[in-house]
Amino acid sequence: MHMARAPKDEYRHRLAAARGKRRLSQPDAARAAGISLTTWRNVETGKHYVAGVPGPTTYSASVETLARMALAVGEDPQDIVRLAGRDPADIPWDLAHATATSGHSVAVVIVRDGTPADEVLEQVRKALDEMRGG
Repeated sequence: MHMARAPKDEYRHRLAAARGKRRLSQPDAARAAGISLTTWRNVETGKHYVAGVPGPTTYSASVETLARMALAVGEDPQDIVRLAGRDPADIPWDLAHATATSGHSVAVVIVRDGTPADEVLEQVRKALDEMRGG
């Protein structure tokens, strides 16, 4: 029997699904969001380990972290923050502004050192095509 996931975890699943849709690994998504890989994993799983405490404990990210993660994978930060049971009014101004000016669409292109410019441009073109639905 399949159990329905708890609504409180919906934001975790939305972030993971959006990351997968954009073909981003957790390390690349964490870099794009400006957070650590450990934090990204903790948010997606909802758990973290604390020294001296047996087993995992529940993980709750800050509103800023949730907003950064949402932007990195093209989700609306206000939706993600709301789904996490937090107040979207607490999203830092610069992140809320990035949402408003971007029309909730974010293209993330990870460029490795030494990547030729024509390959970077091709990655950007592909990301823009995906955003346009093409």
